[in-house]
Amino acid sequence: MHIPAVAGVDARNPVLNQVDAQIRWYDKNARRSMSWHFRLRGAQICFAAAIPVTQILPSAVGWRIAAGVLGGLIAICQAFDSMHHYGDHYVAWRATSQQLLRERQLFAASAGPYEGLEPNSAKALALLAGRASEVEGQEQQKWAAGQLKAPSTETGSDG
Repeated sequence: MHIPAVAGVDARNPVLNQVDAQIRWYDKNARRSMSWHFRLRGAQICFAAAIPVTQILPSAVGWRIAAGVLGGLIAICQAFDSMHHYGDHYVAWRATSQQLLRERQLFAASAGPYEGLEPNSAKALALLAGRASEVEGQEQQKWAAGQLKAPSTETGSDG
């Protein structure tokens, strides 16, 4: 992901470098999660579509075994996708990346909460650092809430 320089701010500024690193991390991991999610879903679709084909071919034990293997592969693909939460991570990390990018763009344009502040001023950089930290903190809270919620949905309700 290309992140343009901010006029009037040293490209080596630690605050700007940290925000840029966060944007790149969330972007890279969102792309990776999306790729795995769609690969696994695509494989499931292909395996599921192949099962009926195995049943219209001449009746033989080999075709029954093939159908069973394809069904097992569907279950394995679904298990990996569910275990690693690729679809959920893609959505969450893409949203966080976009929020951080939006915050950086407001900073670069001296708009929104940065209006009237010089981009290279300590106040503007501190505000950027604080707001970027809030965005990342919100994502971490959502992740933690999802982790706490996950065991109860798997075991069912006892109440």
